Amino acid sequence: NFPFMVWLKDAQSRFLAVNRAMVEAVGKTSVDEINGRTDLDVWPKDLAESYRADDWAVLQSGIPKTLQERVEVDGRRRWFETYKSPVAIDGRIVGTVGFARDITESRQREEADRFQREGTELEARVAQAIQAASMSFPERVNRALACFEGMVGLPDGKVASLTWALDRADAEPVCGSGACRVCISPE
Repeated sequence: NFPFMVWLKDAQSRFLAVNRAMVEAVGKTSVDEINGRTDLDVWPKDLAESYRADDWAVLQSGIPKTLQERVEVDGRRRWFETYKSPVAIDGRIVGTVGFARDITESRQREEADRFQREGTELEARVAQAIQAASMSFPERVNRALACFEGMVGLPDGKVASLTWALDRADAEPVCGSGACRVCISPE
């Protein structure tokens, strides 16, 4: 009664048992249409070959495998999480057992959250850049000095407290060259 596809396969990747969700996923009406067959009999060739390669890797390594993949279902792209594990009897691997569940909605929520987070971060960076762009030259120099202090581990205000006799015409080419951008940048 699992709400996602579940199957048991032998060492030749033939289905031995499947659940109702698996039957429906491959467009069949009964388990008898799947049992005894392979992925090549029930899935498109490219998917079937990929599934068989995963089965083979699990059979050879004896190590379970979990993966997430995009699959086209009814003309729509869906995300599935698949888990495959070896089945051993008396220490001998005789097949695999696995499940696949649709995680599209979860992936879409994660993507929306990431998009929102990146948008918020971008807005903050833009606001900081606007603030930095509106700073006067002395403010930019002070920010650069404070940043420099942090980079080299000097106490706050140590460098900035020094009296600098800079002529703005001499300083602008240096800061305009990109040499000060690291420190003047609001990040």
